[in-house]
Amino acid sequence: MTYLLAITLLLLTGCKMSTLYPGMGAVGGAGVGAIAGPGGAAGGAAVGWGVGKGAQLMEENQQLSETVSALSEGDIQALVAAQMGEQQGWVEETMQGFWTTVKFCLIGLVVWQVVPLILHKRLSNGDSKKTS
Repeated sequence: MTYLLAITLLLLTGCKMSTLYPGMGAVGGAGVGAIAGPGGAAGGAAVGWGVGKGAQLMEENQQLSETVSALSEGDIQALVAAQMGEQQGWVEETMQGFWTTVKFCLIGLVVWQVVPLILHKRLSNGDSKKTS
């Protein structure tokens, strides 16, 4: 239940996903490095944070290059669209997070219903063939 709450809150934050890359990299690196002990966990966290920070900067640079190209070409509509995309309102961000959560719940529901059906069909076909 705690994981569900954490995932729901993460989806409803409305922040850019790139801001989470360093933290996710540090956690992943520490988890992998923990195999080698506490020192390995510390080293893995440092490497993971560095990789995450690099991914974050690459995504931010891509957005910056789009803005610079719009400025250099004098494309005012593209510049306004780029700036308006960054200034989404709180309600729009919350609704987007809500619909994302609903989509994940629907996917989980389909998997929850379909996987047992497929497994049951395979297992029951195997049993009937063995008894004949």
